[in-house]
Amino acid sequence: MSNTKLRMKFLFKLAQEVPTAPEAPSAPTAPEAPGAPKASALTLGEPAGFSASSRYNLRNGFATNVISVIDKLCNYLNRAMHFASNGKYNMEKSYQQGFKSDATDIPSQNVELKHIIGFAKQVFDTLLNKGTAYTTAVNNKDFLEKIDVLVNSQHLNNLSRINPAGPLAAKLADPKTFIIGLLNNELKPLAPAK
Repeated sequence: MSNTKLRMKFLFKLAQEVPTAPEAPSAPTAPEAPGAPKASALTLGEPAGFSASSRYNLRNGFATNVISVIDKLCNYLNRAMHFASNGKYNMEKSYQQGFKSDATDIPSQNVELKHIIGFAKQVFDTLLNKGTAYTTAVNNKDFLEKIDVLVNSQHLNNLSRINPAGPLAAKLADPKTFIIGLLNNELKPLAPAK
């Protein structure tokens, strides 16, 4: 067999083989807090998105641009719950339970998750009207009061004590600053006219 025919035969066989991807090196993992679930947030994928407006009737209470920011906040809380719990909790599960979460199975060391869930419950009670459809538009005074309740939330303010090596910090840099910025800089300016 000539070299050309041998090369052609080799290339033909090579073209028929199914290539396999090389094994990716494992990602570095952050130290886990005592009592935290074993999976690392660094290897945990993104949760499914969460849209509050597709589950709750907010149209009668808020303008479309306000609803967009509420959806952004709820989706962020969804991600925070997902990463802080290594995938065990999220807004969808809380929605299905009517935000009546039983936090007794959360390890006492996972303070960040308890505060995220507590804050999500406050968002449910205020902006999402405890799951009850709005019948009239929220007026300026009530709108600003809802925002102030959330900005001054003990759960939100306790997020400053977040574990810098914990699963939440591995994916979301500073939840407290992000959420307060979202409430004050994106939602509050959208308050209805007096």
